[in-house]
Amino acid sequence: MVKVLLVEDNSGDAELVQEMLAEAEGAPFTILWSASLWAGLDRLAEEQVDVVLLDLFLPDCHGLETFTALRAHAPGVPVVVLTGLDSEAVAMAAVREGAQDYLVKGKLESESLVRALRYALVRHSKQAEPASPEERRQAGMVGLLGAKGGVGVTTLACHLALELRRQAEEGVLVVDLDLNAGLLGFLLKASASFSILDAVKNILRLDVEGWKSMVSSGTGGLKLLPAPSAAPLEELPPAGRICHVLRFARLHYRWIVADLGRLTAFSVKLLKEFDELLLVTTDDVTALREALRAGRQILDSGFPAEHLRLVLDGAPRSLDIPVNDVEQVVGLPVYAVLPEDGRQLRKAGLRGELLAEDSALRQSIARLAARLAGAADQPGEAKSRRTGWDLRRIVRWGANRGAPA
Repeated sequence: MVKVLLVEDNSGDAELVQEMLAEAEGAPFTILWSASLWAGLDRLAEEQVDVVLLDLFLPDCHGLETFTALRAHAPGVPVVVLTGLDSEAVAMAAVREGAQDYLVKGKLESESLVRALRYALVRHSKQAEPASPEERRQAGMVGLLGAKGGVGVTTLACHLALELRRQAEEGVLVVDLDLNAGLLGFLLKASASFSILDAVKNILRLDVEGWKSMVSSGTGGLKLLPAPSAAPLEELPPAGRICHVLRFARLHYRWIVADLGRLTAFSVKLLKEFDELLLVTTDDVTALREALRAGRQILDSGFPAEHLRLVLDGAPRSLDIPVNDVEQVVGLPVYAVLPEDGRQLRKAGLRGELLAEDSALRQSIARLAARLAGAADQPGEAKSRRTGWDLRRIVRWGANRGAPA
């Protein structure tokens, strides 16, 4: 079974192609149809496709740029161009850029279409050299969410990215998806000319060189794609467009660390892009209550429980609430406990610096990075403890500690 993604905005042409492929003898074809480039990229992200049949003139992209955009997002999939433009110059340019074949709609026949697709698969398999595991590997995507504001998500994102880069000695991108705060650029001392919104606007025209000019450099050799300085709600792009930026970026780094801020309807739509999600909370009653709600919403969105990690931040040496009780209330096992290090954070902040590598908090984050990277023993499968949603216990803790419940 050969799975073909047909990217074609004309429903009549799409129906004709499907009829032609239905007549093919031998290995049958399965057709997936998308009517725009954006929709086609969504399909490529969701399903394994053997070959793409691409029209060059679509509602959201035109000409050879359509092919180069698709290739930038899906470099490992063979593409056969199918267009109404009978131009030898464009055909040669497409082939030079990597197209397997160039078919003109007005001259298309079932036999030639089937032959072009099958030849494309054979040529592509011979052209593609076996990649090493490192070359096949895409970036590990780690997202950080705060149970509420002020639990240290942005600080943790910066230091976690630094530790991942130090340990892996490979490229790490930090993405600021907390579009209402945008503090990552400040903490990483990055002077940025472009933001995540600029990447969204230009994603169908970006190549590797264009991408390099869009990201900025920050502390410790990190690369940063910041949030805009101010992003009115009415100007926020659809979450799906942010997803396309993340998919493009993960082709070019070893790790991507994203600050998602607090959980919102917008950030929920981004969760599917992440391999690991760190839900950060402190041990105060308000944060635990919000962590409970966020954890439930994350799991209800379909995010796998085994990749949702609860991080207890700013913990004193002797926790007021035992870790086991925190786990029962929030419904997730505690993946890491980070010590309270407010004095060092304040000192570093006054100097405009990040934490020293020998600080207790920095060392704890280093261990967290190693665990995420697989350099230390991996934990057992986390399971959502659905019976742990116990608001009565939170109320009792709040009463005992003098905190609002």
